[in-house]
Amino acid sequence: MENVDVVIVGSSVAGLMTAAYLKQQLPTLQVIVLGPSPEHERRPYVGESLVEPAALFMQEIGLRDYLNSTQMTKHGLSFYHKIKPDDPRDRRYSVHAPHRLHHTAWQLHRPDVDRALRARAAELGVRLVTGRMHDCEIGTAATGHRVHARVGESAVAFSCRWLIDATGRTRRIGKKVTTYTRPAERQRSCFWFWLADFEPFLPHLEITLRRPLAYDLWQTTHHFLGQGYWIWGIPLATRDHQRLISMGITLRPDLFSYPMRSLEDFLAMVDQQHPALGRMVRSGKVLDTNVYHEYLYWSDQAYSAEGWFLVGDAARAVDPLYSNGLSLTTVQAQQIAALIQRQREGVLGPGDVEAMDTVWRRFMAREQGDISRYYEVMQDPFQACLRRYWNVGGWFNAFLPLWWNGFFSVPLAARLLTRFFREQDPAVESAWRLFAQAAEALGPEPAPADFARVPELDWMINLRFDCPKEEVPKHLARAFWKRIRMRLALLRMERYRHVGEQLPALAREMALIFFLRCLFPWVGRRAFAALKPPLPRCAAVSARDYPAQADFQRPVKQAALRAH
Repeated sequence: MENVDVVIVGSSVAGLMTAAYLKQQLPTLQVIVLGPSPEHERRPYVGESLVEPAALFMQEIGLRDYLNSTQMTKHGLSFYHKIKPDDPRDRRYSVHAPHRLHHTAWQLHRPDVDRALRARAAELGVRLVTGRMHDCEIGTAATGHRVHARVGESAVAFSCRWLIDATGRTRRIGKKVTTYTRPAERQRSCFWFWLADFEPFLPHLEITLRRPLAYDLWQTTHHFLGQGYWIWGIPLATRDHQRLISMGITLRPDLFSYPMRSLEDFLAMVDQQHPALGRMVRSGKVLDTNVYHEYLYWSDQAYSAEGWFLVGDAARAVDPLYSNGLSLTTVQAQQIAALIQRQREGVLGPGDVEAMDTVWRRFMAREQGDISRYYEVMQDPFQACLRRYWNVGGWFNAFLPLWWNGFFSVPLAARLLTRFFREQDPAVESAWRLFAQAAEALGPEPAPADFARVPELDWMINLRFDCPKEEVPKHLARAFWKRIRMRLALLRMERYRHVGEQLPALAREMALIFFLRCLFPWVGRRAFAALKPPLPRCAAVSARDYPAQADFQRPVKQAALRAH
């Protein structure tokens, strides 16, 4: 039996990302990845759309040049709200996308990127063992763990101090060490396929944007929203076809009235609601189809002080609406590396593992809970737009500055977050009621100019979240200031009829701004002192060009409209 430090079971993207990061941050660590070679993988590929954490993570581990030269540059997420969702003859859409982004991201042709990631992990010193685990023995922090595998025709066994489950939905280790919750309500199903050599849908839509974009709209991750569902389109780089796109639908079965198990089902639905998409599919060649039915689940524990960890889909299946699946895996890889380092150095404190596990699961519960409820208004162009602005504002102004500075990967900082961060946002219900009231005031068919009466997306987001740790309280306070501005704009739209309902939330958000700017740095002074950026190479580059007066995008008084 061979003794090593870490065995990662599962050789797809989550396992390889974790392995590469561990070896880069802890070069003396012995890391084995056990799993099939790319040629023998039997998993369906979607095509990944990276957002900021995963994109920066890929740069950190040395894949920037590869991605720039082989993958499609991505210019953010675009959302298409149909003005009259039930009229197939209506081609009008209000489209929302950022004018520009600061950090480069990509849309990944997963089979190619998985091979490149595997090669990079090997360059960093990860040992890749082609085989399959057939059993494991879970021990303790003192005794370690054992993995029994079939490698070729041979039976092989490894003992390890740390064991990581990256086996995806099969959860080979997770099912041995913890329990899983599969929710009975607000489940999700999806159907998807890859399409080649097609004619794009854009020429067949009448699009209204709030302002001209600084890039080609085609090079975004496209989202079409409707009653209880959203459709994605991820254009991908390809050497073998004229064009290639990953396309599919994610839906809440309790809100969706169509069958969805085949390409014929998909075409029957889009012909009624988004005929341009059906036209595009019929113009091309469908390469494969896949379906998941009611696929949501989550583990009740992801990390243990005994030295086992669940990463990626082994820990939780997510709704990919905001393309942050790999970004959440990035957070986990950084947490796991920090915990292993502390245990090696003998400084892992009581409760450190629990703090990391709690803050990750609590963030996941809130983010995925908000998405689950979002399906209830996806067919309403104005409400759907406002809810997304609210969520994206929180991501850019709160989550990203915290993540960038290590609040999720330093135990003291994770404890600080768990003191103030709850699974349920107490302000969200009042905001959602206000969104519905404003939409009702506009009537059933909002005009393009109505979307310009609220703060725009480019003001809600925060391009330079990659701030020094001293700036984090300012960014967090701005998140709540932007929420206040959004509430006030909507109250003005509906002539202040419901201002009394909003006063408690407005007062709370004003109080939070004061707390974050004046008291949070003092309350969390020990956590701030302990912070270390989880991407040190990227942080060093960012520190050289972070502006002395960061541009937080003041709201534009009169937005530009453009029709295509």
